[in-house]
Amino acid sequence: MTGKTLREQLPVGDPRNKVEFLADELENRSAELLKLLGKASGIRSWVHNGAFLDNITDKVAQLEYKGDQINNSVVGSSNQNSCGLGDGWAFAASSKNDPSVLTGAFSAKRQLYWHGFSKAIPFDSQSIWCMASNVKGSIYQVIQLPNIKAKYKARIYFSTEVGAKITVGASCYSSSGSLYPLRVSQELISTRATYDSDNTSPHFGAFDVQTLESQEFEASRAGEYTVLFVEIDPQAESKSLFLHGVELIRSDKNPTWEAENVTHQTDMLGYQRFVDGLNYTCRDFIPETPNIYTFKSDRPKGVSFACPQGFDKHFTFTGFYIGNKAYSNADGVKLLSVDGDTITVFIPDNIVSRFGDARFLDVYLNWSAMPVRIGLYQ
Repeated sequence: MTGKTLREQLPVGDPRNKVEFLADELENRSAELLKLLGKASGIRSWVHNGAFLDNITDKVAQLEYKGDQINNSVVGSSNQNSCGLGDGWAFAASSKNDPSVLTGAFSAKRQLYWHGFSKAIPFDSQSIWCMASNVKGSIYQVIQLPNIKAKYKARIYFSTEVGAKITVGASCYSSSGSLYPLRVSQELISTRATYDSDNTSPHFGAFDVQTLESQEFEASRAGEYTVLFVEIDPQAESKSLFLHGVELIRSDKNPTWEAENVTHQTDMLGYQRFVDGLNYTCRDFIPETPNIYTFKSDRPKGVSFACPQGFDKHFTFTGFYIGNKAYSNADGVKLLSVDGDTITVFIPDNIVSRFGDARFLDVYLNWSAMPVRIGLYQ
């Protein structure tokens, strides 16, 4: 600021110079005013928990997928390719990029980092850490947008390794459970490292944060949901991704936006939409129907969870125990029904034969209000 009034700043001489000066000044000050108004009112992001601050599980979940998915199969089994990750989010894995390679897996968890790492991120956030090895893996969210004709665009904030292929995209998901073909996507192959290696930088050692915006798309029709996803493809060897934030805004109202202007939706009530580690126990090893076992919840009676798209889209096995021993290879174990505090589970003969002198069976599930196993890689 010069301390002079606008009149005192007017150039002397030709009136045309004064008009041009005033036009430039009006344009500059209008832009500053719009920026201030944006900061004051905020631009709504339609992604829930887009900065990963609210009730994300700290447990690593790893998926291995051979292409013959069994609904609700234990996380980490060869038949499992999708799982709820936390409030608002889930993740999914493809079949192996190279079938001739023995292994292929996708892991994801919340990443808690010390404060210095957050200096390179333009808003308060935690991160989702992902590791993809010989598979493509996605973090995704199913979003119900307003039933009005509008245009949207997504932006992601991330750090990753050189050579990782990162994609942000959107598709449609019907209320009946059908995923439509890909609507839009935008990708890049990273030429930057995960951390800032410039020792002259004030962010040296912190995340080297990159951004990527999707193409603009139009939504939405009645009964449709939008699936917003972020994919990492290692292409060859294993690659990691730190996803720091996801935004989805009305681009017809806000064609450009700054990170500090966006208001993220976080209400700290995530436990109402995602519950991890639900324990159910079975003590009756002589079922009325062969291989069909009844498990009772250890929670207070009357507590139930909404499954509007069927229990197989909202519950996921996270653990199977025979007595006190975890059974890591539980392929074929399948959740058949959920009825309040009681669930029925199919257990194949090859696992029944291992019961031995065990006195009880335990299964652990998580429940997600957002549907999982929506067919992102099917």
